[in-house]
Parts: sequence; C-alpha cells; structure tokens
Amino acid sequence: MEGCHLHRVKRLVLTSSLMSVQCMRPENMPADLIFTDKHWSDPVGDHLNAYAKSKTIAEKVAWDFQNALPEAEQIELVVINPGMILGPAFVGAGFTSG
Repeated sequence: MEGCHLHRVKRLVLTSSLMSVQCMRPENMPADLIFTDKHWSDPVGDHLNAYAKSKTIAEKVAWDFQNALPEAEQIELVVINPGMILGPAFVGAGFTSG
C-alpha cells in the first residue's frame, strides 16, 4: 500500500477472505448472520488457525493505512472477501484453502 500511495494509485482491490470477518466468538456473532464492515474475526486466542489470523490482520492493516492518510491522499480501498475460489491449486493439498 505504501507503493500505491507513493505512485498515487487511485483504487486498490485487495483479495481477502471470509476468514477475516466471520470467525468470531459466538457472543460477537450477529444474530441475523448478516456481516458488515463492523464485523471482524478476533485474531487473539487459539480459536483461529494461522491463515485466518493472517487474513484478518492483513485486512485490518490495509484499512488502518488507508484511514491514516490525509483525506486528499486516500486510496479508494475495495476488499473482496470470497468464501470459495474454484479451480486448480498451484500447490499440493494440505493447506487451509485447499
């Protein structure tokens, strides 16, 4: 994102994951199961695997970076949180997304 800011990129599309928003403790889960930009997975504790923690932290860092910029310099940040991506994997089985 620093490179995008340096080169005045206007819009950045970040591919994140549902893991960054839906892996929360039951008491924090929305009753209607509709998730918004106010919902985040809780990366603290051992209820998440490393993949889910990394997706949550990476997306939060991106939003924090964008929000810390002066308004005139902000990048339009768009985040896609897919629940599933279909197609052949470039690595063998045995990873979270696989």
